[in-house]
Order: sequence, then structure tokens, then C-alpha cells
Amino acid sequence: ALAPTVAAAQGAPGRLEPGSHGDGAARREYRLYVPASHDRARPAPLVVFLHGCTQDGDDAARGTRLNEVAERDGFLVLYP
Repeated sequence: ALAPTVAAAQGAPGRLEPGSHGDGAARREYRLYVPASHDRARPAPLVVFLHGCTQDGDDAARGTRLNEVAERDGFLVLYP
């Protein structure tokens, strides 16, 4: 299971939801950052952050502080 390190690293108040997607042949894990103000009853923009090959999602989130921007501007961030 994926630990919620991306949110913790930035101190952002939202939630980090681990998940996975795929079929029996291939499955990819991801983390979805959900801002604290997000209302699940309303649609929100989604940013899919594709990190470099020597990075992981945690490192990319720390370096970009994207979760803080998501809090301010009200979008979700997916870290595959």
C-alpha cells in the first residue's frame, strides 16, 4: 500500500488517496491529492503529474509544491 507521504511532505491540509488502475496483465499504483475544500458532488479539474524517470511522485510533489497550488486553485492532482 502507498503511504500518504506526498501530502505530509508539503503540509497541505487535503487528503492523499492511494489507488490503482489496470487489469490482470498490468496494474499501476497512484496517489490522488484531494484539496480540503473539494466537494465530491461537484466536478473539479484534474492535473496528472508525470514525473521524470529518476523521480517518484513524492519527490515531484515536494519539488513543485503542487499540492499547495491545488489547495489554492481547487483542482485534484494525480501522481502515478
